[in-house]
Amino acid sequence: DDVERLYLHNNKISGSIPTFLERLDDLTHLRLNDNALTGVIPGMHLERLYKLRVLHLQNNQLSGQVPEKLELLKYLEEVLIQGNRLTGSMPEGVCGLRENGVLEELQADCGDSADSEVYCDCCTACFD
Repeated sequence: DDVERLYLHNNKISGSIPTFLERLDDLTHLRLNDNALTGVIPGMHLERLYKLRVLHLQNNQLSGQVPEKLELLKYLEEVLIQGNRLTGSMPEGVCGLRENGVLEELQADCGDSADSEVYCDCCTACFD
């Protein structure tokens, strides 16, 4: 469980995000961007990844909502989730991480209107 950085971006990985990742409790950087991942962002035991600072899931085919438990990751500095099929609103607790000054980059397919894929008034960048 001593894995701190896991970079698996641009590998044509398909299927859902593996749940075994939540057992890597020393993980600080997780980059699964630019693959063909489907399903939801697992939120069940996200609190186990309490050291996570960087989460890159952009440019996959993930769906569902941004999990509220993401707010439990108090050291997050970057969350990039644009280029997916996510819907709903950015959880208030995640926006709270931005307001507290820890989360520096929060990017999604978003806007500040109800028509946006992910309603987010705290994102640092919004994509179509």
